[in-house]
Amino acid sequence: MASPATLMTAAEDIPAAETLEARARAMIPALKERARRCVADRDVPAESIAEMRDAGFFRILQPRRWGGYEMHPNAFFNVQKALAEGCMSTGWMYGVVGCHPYEIALFHEQAQEEVWSQNPATLVSSSYQPVGKVTAVDGGFRLSGRWGFSTGSVHCQWVILGAMVPPGEPGGAPDMRSFLLPRSDYTIDRDSWHVFGLQGTGSHDVIVD
Repeated sequence: MASPATLMTAAEDIPAAETLEARARAMIPALKERARRCVADRDVPAESIAEMRDAGFFRILQPRRWGGYEMHPNAFFNVQKALAEGCMSTGWMYGVVGCHPYEIALFHEQAQEEVWSQNPATLVSSSYQPVGKVTAVDGGFRLSGRWGFSTGSVHCQWVILGAMVPPGEPGGAPDMRSFLLPRSDYTIDRDSWHVFGLQGTGSHDVIVD
């Protein structure tokens, strides 16, 4: 199991923001060529995901201690805008999935280790709709439900899901939380994404049973 110390990105290995944007612009012709298939398949092609990974785009907001670049958000936004020039669905997907490394960095250190220690290139999707059923159990919570609009979920190994924790005392306020789950704890309904716009974002339903 890798540790943050072994994954720390050296400053000299972090590309300039302009270099990352140039890599994104270089992808525009290929994204335009794949756009029709992206819409037909209702998901971003796997080769586009692989190329974005190789270009370092998903590392822009990832902490350096986990192999990321820990860059200014503007570098992220400029890459997203360039990708969207080639394919709007791909740009949307990157804008959602690509910002999750920042959020994972706000989780407890143990959660970060579980997500990134085996593979720092691991991707995370989300659906923050507070629609899950939460039951308090010894040591934590039991979660179940169905969440829509989990963009890029097929390409991710973890998911962040929203849910309301019932109040612990009568008359108390519920607590809205984000739950982090590994792929083994949920399934994806790949036939749930039939929409008029942004068809290629792969925003499928996530089911926790």
